[in-house]
Amino acid sequence: MTVRMNTDALDSAISAVEELANDIANARTACINAVPYRGPSLPSLTGGSVTVTAPEWLREQKTDPLGVVLDLARLLDTEGDGTVVWTGSTDGSIQDIKEELGRQIAARAEDLEDIDSPEDLDAFLETLGLLDTYAEDPDVTGAFVTAIGPEGLNQLIQRAGSMTGPYAEYPNPNGIYEDSSYGEEFERIVAMQDTLAETLSQSVATASLAGKLPDDFGSDFVRGGDPRSAAILFDYAARGGHEFGSEFLVSAGDALLEWENGEGGMYWSNFPGGDQQYGTADLNALRDPTVAWMEALSLSTEGSQEVLLDTDRAAYLLERFSPMEDVNGEAAGKVLQTATVDQALDPGDRGRDAATISSWAIEHFGGDAEPPDGIKEELGGILGVYIYDVYEAIPGRGLDIEPGTYVRPPGDRGDGWPVHGITINNEDLRGLLGDIGDNDSAVSIIGSAANNYNQVRIDDAVQSAIADGGQVGGDDPITMTTGTNAANLGFLYDGLLEGGISSAEDDAAQRRRMAELLLLPTNAIDVPGGPVGTYVVGEIKKHLTNEFVGDGVNEAITGANDVFTQLSRQTWLQTFETMLTAEGGDQLDLGDARDQWPTNAAGNPIPTEDLSDQEVLNLILAIQDGDGGYASTALSEAAAQMERHLDRYGVS
Repeated sequence: MTVRMNTDALDSAISAVEELANDIANARTACINAVPYRGPSLPSLTGGSVTVTAPEWLREQKTDPLGVVLDLARLLDTEGDGTVVWTGSTDGSIQDIKEELGRQIAARAEDLEDIDSPEDLDAFLETLGLLDTYAEDPDVTGAFVTAIGPEGLNQLIQRAGSMTGPYAEYPNPNGIYEDSSYGEEFERIVAMQDTLAETLSQSVATASLAGKLPDDFGSDFVRGGDPRSAAILFDYAARGGHEFGSEFLVSAGDALLEWENGEGGMYWSNFPGGDQQYGTADLNALRDPTVAWMEALSLSTEGSQEVLLDTDRAAYLLERFSPMEDVNGEAAGKVLQTATVDQALDPGDRGRDAATISSWAIEHFGGDAEPPDGIKEELGGILGVYIYDVYEAIPGRGLDIEPGTYVRPPGDRGDGWPVHGITINNEDLRGLLGDIGDNDSAVSIIGSAANNYNQVRIDDAVQSAIADGGQVGGDDPITMTTGTNAANLGFLYDGLLEGGISSAEDDAAQRRRMAELLLLPTNAIDVPGGPVGTYVVGEIKKHLTNEFVGDGVNEAITGANDVFTQLSRQTWLQTFETMLTAEGGDQLDLGDARDQWPTNAAGNPIPTEDLSDQEVLNLILAIQDGDGGYASTALSEAAAQMERHLDRYGVS
C-alpha cells in the first residue's frame, strides 16, 4: 500500500490543530465570563463537556498521530523536498507507520560506528532524541528493537563503551576540532553513553513488557557479544526504574547463569574497572552482569517470582557470592522481597506464589544453608508479614519445642491477613531465627511485627473479658493471652539469641551487638480502625535499637537474661495499659492496681513509653504486693512464661 506524506502540509496541520485548540478554550472562557453573577448555568461549558475536553484531545493529536507521521516523513525525505511516497506500508494504519518509524530509527542508530566528527555526533544524538520521544510507545520500540536485533543491541552498547576506552578513534586526543576541543568532545561522548544506555533500557523494557519481542531475545542478547553490554543495559534500567517483560528477563538470566557456570566461568571480576568510563555508571558494579540483572529483575514481580519458584535457581542466586557487592546478596535480597513480602497480601496467584517461595525460603535457610547478609533482612520481613502463621506454628505455652509443620488453608485468617498462608516447620523456624539473629534490621522487623500482633491479640482479649463481665477467672482471656504473648516473644527471641550466642563464641566482635539484636520496640500501640491484618503487616518497619556492650559469652548471656526480663515486663505493661485505656475498661476487675499507674496533670494514664525505669519498677512492686485482679494474674503469667528462657540461658 502506498502512503503519501508532505512535511510542509503536516507542519501546517499541526499548527492549525494548536490554533483550533486555543480558539475553543478561549471561546469557552469568554462565554463563561459573559454570564452575569448568579446568572444561568451553562452545562455545555463545564464538567466533562466537549468544550472542556476538546482542546486537550486536539493537542494529543499533534503528537500522535500527526507528529508520528511527520517524524517518519522527515526520515524518509532523503531528497529534502518535503514530499515522500512510502510504498512499504501494509495497511496505512498508524501502527504500521509507527513500526516503520521504529525501523528507520534503528537503521540510523547503526551510524554510531561511523562517527568521526562533531557533526556525526550531532546527527547520532538527534537520532537518540527521536528514539527517546517514543521510548514508551510499544509499536515504535518493538519495531526498533526487533530491527536492531539481539546481537546488534549488544554491539551498539559495546561500541559506545569503546569510545571512551584506550583504543578509541573518536575523539582523537591529537585531533584538531574547529569549534570544540578534545576534552569537550570526550565529555559529549560520555553524555551520549548515558543517553544511549538510558534510552535503550527504556525502549527494550517497553517492547518486552508489551510482548513485542521473541521469547529468546534476552538470551540471544546476552550471547550476542560482550556480557558487559548486558550489565550496562540492566544497570541503567534498574536506576531508571524501567521494568522489563518477564520472558526477556528470565531468558537473559538463564544465559548469564549458563555463561558464568560454563566455559567462561566466573571471570566477571576480570572486566575492566575504573580505567574505562561508561557514562555515569559505577564501573565496578558493571563487572558482575548477574548482579546488574538481579537489580533489574527486582522491578518485575512476575519475573522475580518465576525465577525463585525454580528452587534450584533460587538456591543458587540467594547463596551466590559476588566480590562486586558492598553487601553480599543485596541484589538477590531485592528479588526475594519483590517476590514475597511485596506480594503477600495479593489474594490471587501472586499471593499464592509469594507464600510458596516464602515457605521454601524458611525451610531452605532454616536448614543447612547459610543466608548471606544481603537477604537476612528480607527473611526477617517474611516472618514479619506472615507473623500470624508464625505464631500459630509456635508450640503452646511452656511446652518444649517439638518438630512439626504448620499450614493453614487459604482464606482462613480474617480480613487484612495474607489469604495464602505459609508452611513452617518448628525446627526450620528456630534454625532461621538463629541464622538472622545477627542482623539488626531483621530482628527489628520481627520485633515490630510481634509487638503489633500482641497488641491486636490483647485488645481482642480485653474486649472479650469486658463482654464476659470483667471478672478474673481460671482461664480468663486476658491472663491466657498475656501468657501466650510472652511465650511467643520468648520463642522468637530464644531462636534469635541462639544465633547471637553462637556468634559471640565464634567472633568476639559480635558480642558488642548482643542486646542490640534482642531488644524489642517498647511502645504500646493503639490499633486504629480497619482490618487487623492490614494494620499489623503495614506496621512492619525498621527500628533503631539500643546497644548492650558485653565482654564475652557470659556477659552476652547476662545481657540476654536482662532482655528476657524486659520482654516479660513489656508484655505485661502492654496488657495493663490496654485494660486502663480500653472502652469499657472500667468494668474490669483490677483491684487496687487501677490507682497505681502514674497519671499526668489531666488525670490520664501516662503512656508506657514515657514511664521511667523507676516508675515501672514501683508499679511492679505495688502490684506484686497488692490485690491487682487482672493486673496481678497477667504479671504472674508473663513472668512464668519467661522463666524457662532464664533457665536455658542462665549463667552457671
